[in-house]
Amino acid sequence: MKKLLLLASVTLLLSACATTAPQESVLVYINSGAIQCESAGKTGAETALLLSNENIAVTKTECGHLANVAMIAMCGGPAANINVHQISSADLAKAQLLGFENVTTLKQEEHLGYDVSACK
Repeated sequence: MKKLLLLASVTLLLSACATTAPQESVLVYINSGAIQCESAGKTGAETALLLSNENIAVTKTECGHLANVAMIAMCGGPAANINVHQISSADLAKAQLLGFENVTTLKQEEHLGYDVSACK
């Protein structure tokens, strides 16, 4: 009986020390909605709030712009500004329903497909 109790105690102690696997994260982006000469679009904080309101934890936010994309320079035309957020990969499908996409869809050969820029 003592051996069984000792074995059970050791098993419980060792299982309490087990670490949980780290959650993998993914970067998602959404167009800020900026309009040339008119609107700066949504800030990173505003698009992060879209995710947070759906119980998607945002662990990092960056601003950026699409790279190697031709945009006509014209007042009233769309801008290439995007907001990038780091979330759990488990929440990717929920984020996509909100209009966010995985940044890997932007990747071009040896370039990320976007450049990080200062948030305004």
